[in-house]
Order: sequence, then structure tokens, then C-alpha cells
Amino acid sequence: MVDYTVGVVGLGEIGSPIARRLQKNGIEAGVCDPHALTQQAFLAEGGRHPLATPLQLAQLSQVILLAMPDDPSLREVIIGNNGLMLGVKPGSVVVDLTSTNPDLAQSLANQLVSKGVHWVEASLLGSDRDIRLGQATLLVGGNGQVLDYLSPLFAAMSSAQIRTGGIGSASLIKSMAGLLGGLQMAIHGEVLLMAKRAGIEPAIALQVMSILSTLTGTPPANLETQVFTRSFDSNYSLDRLILDIQRALVAARRNGTPAPLSAGLLETALAARLNQGVSGDYTDIVKWQEKIAHAELHKQSIVSNPVS
Repeated sequence: MVDYTVGVVGLGEIGSPIARRLQKNGIEAGVCDPHALTQQAFLAEGGRHPLATPLQLAQLSQVILLAMPDDPSLREVIIGNNGLMLGVKPGSVVVDLTSTNPDLAQSLANQLVSKGVHWVEASLLGSDRDIRLGQATLLVGGNGQVLDYLSPLFAAMSSAQIRTGGIGSASLIKSMAGLLGGLQMAIHGEVLLMAKRAGIEPAIALQVMSILSTLTGTPPANLETQVFTRSFDSNYSLDRLILDIQRALVAARRNGTPAPLSAGLLETALAARLNQGVSGDYTDIVKWQEKIAHAELHKQSIVSNPVS
């Protein structure tokens, strides 16, 4: 049972389904988005309780969920004109659902903490559908007592919660998970193209790789559902992957962890982004690999493109 007032700032891909999920569970969260058209779209689809500015929302909310699309937007809604900082009350809690730059998150958290506000970091793992249905997993970082206080709210938003540690830990481990997914896509794509050029049907190679998955790592499902079908639309963007890799590498450099494979993946992802005809999805890594290998991965065998 949630016995505190809740507000949601940001009604995009994350904030909109979260706000709907809360309202469906009887938590009448106030909502606000800096972009009027985004807020109007939310209301047109049945959303409720619009507020004019983040400042107004902060004045009325004990717990504020932030779901902004990027760092500049997050900074603006907190410390900009009519931002949360001007209306937030001591003792309230700000939950950052944005995949924020760790340094920015720490800076904003320090400013809010100086006003007696608690800062919690949260990252959702799951598809858009999972978030809408409340079936995503929520990674949360922050003070344990504050997380206990928020537990009923988190239960209304997700199917499971994992406490990752202090502030910054949730977004970092999510970025590392994304990095791992990118590495799997890159290495499996590379091996399948080796098989293709050797005259082995990619679907057969993938079947063998799946059987040996305990040794080689499970091949990404996206290889078959997005690459073999040529759709290249896993809903995990290439830019998101690049940002995740960069954040993980920053952490690695700071703590002295060698990360040559991750650095190589960053170069691969950047090259894929420059490739013509990319879809903007992280599966474009394989599309770039196909281009330089002069071959394509399909469910059925095709003749490789001739080497020019």
C-alpha cells in the first residue's frame, strides 16, 4: 500500500507506461512533461492528473519519479526555470529512472541532498511490453531504508527488484549488461559469417552454437528473429549500446580494470553507425560485419556477394 503522493516527470518511452501502470494500480500520480505535445499525447490516451511544471509537481509530491530521455533534459527539470529544485520539500524522495551520466547524477543528487531530499537511482530491464505490463525488473540503488519505504511503489511498477548498491550502481550494471549483449552479438555474428563464407548454412551453425551454449555463451535470440529475417529491429538502439559501452569503459579506467574487448566493441559499434543503410539498431553491428565480409546471414543459404 502506497501512502504517499507520487509524481512522474517525463512522459516518454519510460515515463508514460510507468504513469499508466501506477494509475492502473490505484496510485493517482501527478504527471508533467516539459514538452507540451508529449503531455497532451499522454492525456489523449487516457492519462490523468496533469501539472504545469516540475516545480508545481514537486510542491505536491512526496516521491518524484524522473523519466527523462537524456542528460540535458534531466538537468533542466531539476535545476532549470520552474525546476524541481525550486519546489521540492525536505524529506521527499527523487527516483531517477533516466540512464544518467554518473557524474551528472552525483552532482544533481548532491544538490538535492543538500536540501534534505533523498536520491534513489532506478533502471528498468525489459521490453516496452514488459514495462507496460509491470513485468520488467527494476534495478535500484540508494539508501536501504529509503528503498524499503519505496518498496510498495516499486512493486506496482515491476515484477522484481534487485538492489545493486549505492547511487550509480544501477545504471552502471545496466550499461555493463548492454555491453555484454553487444559483445555476444558481435562475436556470434562474426563466427556465423566465417561459417557462411566457408559454405556452412548459418542456421545450421547457429543450431550447433546453441547446443554448445554452455561453453560458448548463448547466441542472442536477435540473430534469428532480427538478423536472419532482415528486420534489424530489436528495440535496443545502437546509440544506446555505444553510450553503455562508453560508461562501462569510464568505470573500468577509473578502477584500473583492463577492458580490451569492450574497447574493441566500441570501435566496432562506432564503425557500424557510420555504415550506410543502418537502421539505428544494435543489430547493425552484424549488418556492418556483413558488409566487410561480403556476405549476408539468412535463414536459407544464399550465394555470398563476390569480394570486390
